[in-house]
Amino acid sequence: MAAGKNLLWFLIELANAEPYQMETGELEILGEDEQGRECTSNVSINGLAQEAANRIRAANEAIHSAIVNPDATAAIAKLREFSANQLRLDMPDTPLTEPTLDQQ
Repeated sequence: MAAGKNLLWFLIELANAEPYQMETGELEILGEDEQGRECTSNVSINGLAQEAANRIRAANEAIHSAIVNPDATAAIAKLREFSANQLRLDMPDTPLTEPTLDQQ
């Protein structure tokens, strides 16, 4: 499984899913394609959890490496590289707005 830039979105969908929606071990994600047409994708819950764990582990390693690096410029460059390669996110110069879980 490769969620790419959709990992956070898929995790939020999983967090908001009803128990019956996870009985098969897959989560049906609803979305739109590039032309605006509705589409669905079945995502393995185990695969999603493994990808999230791998990215969290890589983030911890990148953060640790940046903290122990005395050169702040190099540390920022390492974090930007990590963001681009591991998280598959663009690192804007402005703060990111994180999605939040729906409170139901």
